[in-house]
Amino acid sequence: MFSGQAVTQAPASTLLPPRLQPLKASLVSDLLAAISDPSNRKQSVVKISSYLTRLGAGISARDAFLSTRAEIMRKRARMIRFEGNIALYISELALVTFTGVKHTCEWYLASFREHDMASGMVNWGREQIENYAIMFRRQVYGPDVDTKTIQESVHVTRIQAKRLLQDIGLDFSFLLDGLLAPPPNAPVPRDRRPSQAGKNLPEPAPSPVLALPKPHPLTLSSRSRSPGLPSPGLPPPKSPGVTQSQMRAPVPLPPRSRERPMSGNVQPKTAPGAIGPYSQAIKAGNLVFASGCIPLDPSTMQVVSGGIEEQTTQSLKNLKAVVEASGSSLSQVAKTTVFLKDMNDFVSMNKIYAEFFGDHKPARSAVEVARLPKDVLVEIECIAVASA
Repeated sequence: MFSGQAVTQAPASTLLPPRLQPLKASLVSDLLAAISDPSNRKQSVVKISSYLTRLGAGISARDAFLSTRAEIMRKRARMIRFEGNIALYISELALVTFTGVKHTCEWYLASFREHDMASGMVNWGREQIENYAIMFRRQVYGPDVDTKTIQESVHVTRIQAKRLLQDIGLDFSFLLDGLLAPPPNAPVPRDRRPSQAGKNLPEPAPSPVLALPKPHPLTLSSRSRSPGLPSPGLPPPKSPGVTQSQMRAPVPLPPRSRERPMSGNVQPKTAPGAIGPYSQAIKAGNLVFASGCIPLDPSTMQVVSGGIEEQTTQSLKNLKAVVEASGSSLSQVAKTTVFLKDMNDFVSMNKIYAEFFGDHKPARSAVEVARLPKDVLVEIECIAVASA
């Protein structure tokens, strides 16, 4: 049938590549879409990047990852509300920018260990610093900004950069020195402008002459007034037993809430200090607004070891210290808010929470969030009543 000739088959090594190539391209495309997901955690990025590197798409994985991180930072920067205080806005912008660069660098070093990719992270970091400088100059070097605001903004930028970036080996101080300098066309600060008093000022407009209304012809005379009404030009009758000074003394009005004194910067010795541009508590009148407390050990400023019960205990200890330093106590707390990373921890958290508050049961909200500062499991804030 085959004329005595043996049939030879092609080796699998030559048949598989043409069939696998389309599958490989589809797999790489799906993995690049996965690494571009902004909700990824660090471990997911490390795993996906290792797959892409083994498939020969390490450069594409790096670019997709860094592009996603840059977009996340831009969105978070746009979420910062500007309420008229330029130095405070710059402080929050620096915190968002440099924290984003720090976390991205940590993820990058864990995902892309090859030396030939290190330059990609450095170039990306430089771009983020330059973008920050553009927003910095736009806000700080405006026509109505004074020298003090400029100096405070430059100072807080350098402090945040040193605190967040130099700890992981990134030093962009040489770049910031040039980028934070005022541009050539920057206006002179408001407090350094020459006084314009008495120079080319327009003549004041004459005050309008107000015509007094003529008395109405039907005005009652002193003779035609009703009995008991005082005559014009005569002092009002005195009440028996009441002096003239008592009659003229004004009745004090109750103070409005916006006129009540407000104080901040509560710094209890037994609670960790603030890790951002905020106060640990603000006292307004007889109310204490305590910021969220996370499970940091005050002596080390590190997250306590253990699970949800240990972290809830430390968070409530810190909250208790802040509230007591503000002149209140846990028994005077009116409202609490509990932020949980996982709502499955609610029962364990609630057990510790009940031990701290005992019979006192303030109003409370408990919500699950995607992520908390320093990746802790719980954060608790409150509103308490204190002596005014």
